[in-house]
Amino acid sequence: ELLLTASAPDGGATDPALARRLGRFVDELVIWAVPMVNPDGVWAVLNDSKRSDRKNGRDNNGDGRIDSRDGVDLNRNYPYRWGSLGQKGSSSSGSSDYYRGPTAASEPEVQALLRLYDSEHPLASVSFHTGTVALLAPHTIGGATSPTPDEAWLVADLDSGAVRELGRGVHQ
Repeated sequence: ELLLTASAPDGGATDPALARRLGRFVDELVIWAVPMVNPDGVWAVLNDSKRSDRKNGRDNNGDGRIDSRDGVDLNRNYPYRWGSLGQKGSSSSGSSDYYRGPTAASEPEVQALLRLYDSEHPLASVSFHTGTVALLAPHTIGGATSPTPDEAWLVADLDSGAVRELGRGVHQ
C-alpha cells in the first residue's frame, strides 16, 4: 500500500514533505516487493491446519506427512548469526514453533531470497509481519554492530511515517 500511495498521481499523502520523500523513493530507486515468503504457512492458516503458520512444509521427521511437529521457522533460518543465541530466540528441536532448521539457510525459501540479495545487492530490506504490528529491519540482535548509516532503519522510519499517515484515514 505504501508503494501504491507513493505512486498515486497526487503523491497519496496529505503531508507534502512525506509525499516528496515517498515520490523520490519510487522515482529514484529500484524497489523489489516479495509478496510472500512462506506459502506453506499461508496454506496452514487458510486450511485451518494444526501446523504452525510460522513454519514451512519441511518433513522434519521423514514420515511422509506434514504435521504439527514438522517445518522450519523461516525467520530463524537466515545465516546471519544463525543459532548464535542457542535456545534463546530459536530452537534446535524440530517440533518447536521456533525451529531454526538443521543448518543455516537450509530452506529453499531462504535460499531464494539470498540469491535475490546476492544478485541485486539491496541498500535496505524491510519485512512486514502479519503476526504483529511491527516493521522489522536487520541487525537487531543484541551485540551486533549495525552499519552507519543504517539504511534499513532509515527506510523503516520513513515507511512507519507513511503507515501512520495512512492510518489516520488520509488515504482511501
